[in-house]
Amino acid sequence: MLELRNIALYTLRSEYMDELAELVSRLFPHSSVHVVTTITPIRSRALYTKLLSNTLNRIAEEAVRNAEEALKRCGARVARSEVLRGRPVKAITEYVEKFGIGLVATLFSLGLNPEEATREIGSLFAANLRIPVMLYTGLSHIPRRIDTLLMVVKGVEGVRTGLAISDHLSKVGRARVVVQLLGKPRPRELEYIKIQVHTKGMALSIPPPLPRSRERLVKAVLGEAEHSSVALLERSVLRVLRRLSFLPRGRLSREESALLGSMPIPTIVF
Repeated sequence: MLELRNIALYTLRSEYMDELAELVSRLFPHSSVHVVTTITPIRSRALYTKLLSNTLNRIAEEAVRNAEEALKRCGARVARSEVLRGRPVKAITEYVEKFGIGLVATLFSLGLNPEEATREIGSLFAANLRIPVMLYTGLSHIPRRIDTLLMVVKGVEGVRTGLAISDHLSKVGRARVVVQLLGKPRPRELEYIKIQVHTKGMALSIPPPLPRSRERLVKAVLGEAEHSSVALLERSVLRVLRRLSFLPRGRLSREESALLGSMPIPTIVF
């Protein structure tokens, strides 16, 4: 059973961090928020190592403090804050297991002047974490309410998980659910999707199946996103883009990054 009682906000020094804090407080008002960031140990024995280490500690502590203050201004319930030591994926994975975190929210930047750190962290988490990851870009807008929920999934299992996530979102109400599928569903699968969505009091729209060419797939998803409030994107869909291009180890491919970095709405990868 999916549990989002505890979520983690991974913070960085960024002009968009206040917006991410507001988004988290709006979408998950009943969740306890853990504010975390990481410092990767410096292995060099150079003379400046101590000074650099102190500077990194100060920056990390300031980022955590600012994010915590931003969350509290938005009325979020902050459970705890911590600066973690180690490589980001390993440190966050251990934290997730220790505190029962159900979702990690962070920034993902792809612009004319991209913030390298936000792109790197977002790519690492989306590619490696086993729990849902919510990505917010400078192109995203913060929805006042969720009128349209976009699900980009491989099939029935993705719809089931996506609806489980939607149960924890605030102000979903009687939103319209747009389900983009990788393939044409069988009649029985289609009926199942209709029943599951309508049971929750939501309207359902199923556009034509996603094309297999990477350019057309990205264009189709971005087109639907323009008219939606929040996107739920299954990792199985990203793997289609991954198979069609060179895959950097432990990171998103260029096509995956292009899709996620261009999303005009908050996107939860699961």
